[in-house]
Formats: sequence, structure tokens, C-alpha cells
Amino acid sequence: MTETFQNNAEGGTNTTPVTTGNSGGASGDAWTAVSGAPTFTTVSPLDGSVSYLFSATATQFLNWDGVAAWADFAYYGYFDFPSNPVTSGHMLLGWRSLSAALGNVFITTSGELTANAGTGGSSTSSPTASLTAATRYRFEGQCTGWGTASSTHALQVYLGAATTPISSVSATG
Repeated sequence: MTETFQNNAEGGTNTTPVTTGNSGGASGDAWTAVSGAPTFTTVSPLDGSVSYLFSATATQFLNWDGVAAWADFAYYGYFDFPSNPVTSGHMLLGWRSLSAALGNVFITTSGELTANAGTGGSSTSSPTASLTAATRYRFEGQCTGWGTASSTHALQVYLGAATTPISSVSATG
């Protein structure tokens, strides 16, 4: 069984810090962990009228934690960044527990996007997707087979609402 999580930020209020308590409802599936101080924004939303805003100078992420029964999950999201981040870090983390990743999306200071799969998220994808700052993207992914030698993370990257991916990235863990 594959779990699909959706969150579009539409339930948020402009400039309000994102929390696990205010990220669900009209936004979709609430985040189970929030790190740093991302906020809701209505300035240049990516899809709809509200988006998430992350600081380029701090480690910030939104996270969905799983339950022991998860073996698979799928996700999608829109993103744009005005400049490359000053610190490489995770954009999305899918964890089964604090020490067991189903899959992660990671961005570097040069705008390179990678996918990780498996326990601890230690595998790195090949090829990677090179992104251009100030460009609207959508990513869609699926992690399967957690806890097996054949766990995978498939990530497709699209320009905005396009239907053909500009890059496909995969990892095994």
C-alpha cells in the first residue's frame, strides 16, 4: 500500500510561522515536524493563493513522519528559490522513525537536487537534477520497499505545471 500525502499551504495565513498545528486543514495533510521558521506567504504563490516561504540563510524543513507499517509513500510539491541556498540541506524528509528514512529530497548550494532512499537515507541518486534559481518547479516522487535491499526512491522534476518531466532521478537503498 502506498500512502500519498498532500499539502498545498492553502490553509495558512500570510506571514504566519508554519507549525504542525496549523499546517493541516485546508492545506492538506499536516506536517508532523517543522524545523526552523518557515512561514506561509501570499507573495508570488506557486500554486493557488498561499505557499511556504523558507529563509535562504537557515536550515528549515517540513517533515511527515511515518508509522511502522509504512513500506511505501508518494508525494509532490511545487517550489521556487530566488537564489541557491547558502547551505546544502533537505527539502523533504520522509521518515519511518528518527533513524530510518524512507526517502529524502536534498538540494545543494549549486542548485543540484538529489534523492535518497532506504535506512538513514544514505544512498544518493544518479543522475541528479540541476535547477535554476528563480524558476518555478514541481517535484513528484515515490519511495517503495522500505527495509528491503531493493528500496527505491524515484523523483521526477517538472517546470511548473508541465506534464513532461525535465529530469528523473532515482536512488536505491
